[in-house]
Amino acid sequence: MSCSGGVCTSTAAKANLNVTQLTQMLLDESVTVSTSAQAPDIFVKAPFSWTSANGLTLQAIGNIVVNKTVSDAGPAPLTLTYNATGAGGALSFGNKGHISFLSTGNPLTINGRGYLLANNIQLLAQLIARNPSGSFALSASYNAKHDGKYTHSPIPTTLLGNLEGLGNTISGLRIVDSGDDETGFLQQIGG
Repeated sequence: MSCSGGVCTSTAAKANLNVTQLTQMLLDESVTVSTSAQAPDIFVKAPFSWTSANGLTLQAIGNIVVNKTVSDAGPAPLTLTYNATGAGGALSFGNKGHISFLSTGNPLTINGRGYLLANNIQLLAQLIARNPSGSFALSASYNAKHDGKYTHSPIPTTLLGNLEGLGNTISGLRIVDSGDDETGFLQQIGG
């Protein structure tokens, strides 16, 4: 990797950016990590966290694969761009990979689209009800056990936009339908 002025770009097919170097850079400035034709994908293979207000941009020609924990533990924005040239690519998460945020106020942008963050089911349902065509993401994993039993879909508004888990999970969710209608986490997903 070659880093200068807050921009790190891959220079070889197997380019590595040390987590210590990345987090040190984030203390001083916003950082963009981008790929090249030689190394089109970004793989997060080590956990890292930062608390400064300096943003991180991961910009991949191909895929962004998060296999370890990434924690935006401060107010910083996070920008993820994959499939930058349109030749193919996705955002994916391995078994131990996820992205979490200090709060639901952190700015998140994925492929040029701003996402609103939610840290529980009730907030997610409110956000979707306000703007069914919006883009939403989980800011952390959530244990719904404390919510008790749902007798209807926790999110009754038809989702017409995007919902990204960022590798986070909702555990302990209990839905017991009291009627003849099929019930799920989302009542309905639009076309």
